[in-house]
Amino acid sequence: MTTMLSTDATHESEFAVHLAEMRRRWPLVALSALAVAAFVGGYRSGIDPTYEASTTVRLTTAGATAADPPSADAESVEFLSETYAELAATDAVAGTVAQRLTTPSDPLDGADVADRLDISVKPTPGFIDIEATDDDPDRAAALAATTADVLAELVATDTSGTSTVTVVDQAEPPSDPTGPRPLTEAILAGLVAAIIAAEASVLLPRLRGRLSPVAPAQDVARLLGVPVLDVSQPGRASSPVGWFLEHLGPHPIITIAERGDGPDSAVATLGHVAGALRRRVLIVDGNRAPSRLPGILGVSNQPGMAEVLDGTAELRSVVQPATSGLRAAVLAAGRVDTERAVDDDRVASARRVVATAGADHAIVVSGPATTADDLAIVVHTFPDAVVASFSPREMTRRQVRRLAAEIERAGGHLVGVVLTPSFDP
Repeated sequence: MTTMLSTDATHESEFAVHLAEMRRRWPLVALSALAVAAFVGGYRSGIDPTYEASTTVRLTTAGATAADPPSADAESVEFLSETYAELAATDAVAGTVAQRLTTPSDPLDGADVADRLDISVKPTPGFIDIEATDDDPDRAAALAATTADVLAELVATDTSGTSTVTVVDQAEPPSDPTGPRPLTEAILAGLVAAIIAAEASVLLPRLRGRLSPVAPAQDVARLLGVPVLDVSQPGRASSPVGWFLEHLGPHPIITIAERGDGPDSAVATLGHVAGALRRRVLIVDGNRAPSRLPGILGVSNQPGMAEVLDGTAELRSVVQPATSGLRAAVLAAGRVDTERAVDDDRVASARRVVATAGADHAIVVSGPATTADDLAIVVHTFPDAVVASFSPREMTRRQVRRLAAEIERAGGHLVGVVLTPSFDP
């Protein structure tokens, strides 16, 4: 079999991918926006319009007239304005207004009037605003004007004529309702619905496709049907030694297919376990592109497997001891020509090199930055016991299934998964 490396790669920003996914779902987004806009427009159209009328009155004390500026005693006027504004909002005043405006065909009570009035003091001392809302513009104006009249009578009686209330802005029946505005509200609702639908159409599938943050090992085991060792969080893992002995112990050559870039990779975990079991371990860098593995293991990348296969170096001269605390020997990748085809003879030679190295367990590493073709080469070369390795925070269920499918297409036998931590540079 001859496998050529693929040089085709696309590099799109995450934002561009996000927009592209939205564009693919534009019919759903448009339909959602139209449905919400139609519902809001229809619902709001069925609501009676509301009209608002207002009048402004001015409170003056003895010695001042309606044409004069506010009294020099501004604090006193302000205090009286706040007092009578609060009084005008009482049930007693509302009840008097209701009595004057009620008719047999349109009865009113004090509670109705109180609900429709909003009385406030203006920043300028002595001025009070009276606003009234109703579904009838004439009645809204009548409510505001009548409340002003009742307030004026109340002030004149209460102060024995020393203070007066004068209307400075007469209430007029409004010509346009303040609400609802079905068309405007429907347009706004449609725009909001479009934004929400667009984001949801992209984010929900992604969230739904994520591995369980609580129990990723069980999630992966259900997806792939293989045993899982979870070392992604401290204290979460079961015994790595027991897991290794049960699932990897019988296999002299173990291939690790990595995804992501966790600092405590599967090779470190499995290498430590095998070393603790007093097994002779050979770690083989199967990457065809520069990787972090030599730095992690504390060895140089050249010479290595490539030189042994080319006949320019002997195996015993290129095997290096790991200096990172692992009790293991390391066979680096060596000088790699990524344009060179990998034929059956070279695959057979690589198998012979590893098989005759004299190790109890050879751990061949592919990843994490390898392409699908590179992974296929390594798995095809050493297919008997493949262990997938990735961080559960960096992979979706779809990506996990895709990785398993790539291993299967290359002829590999997936025997387990190791979940590793995320890499935070």
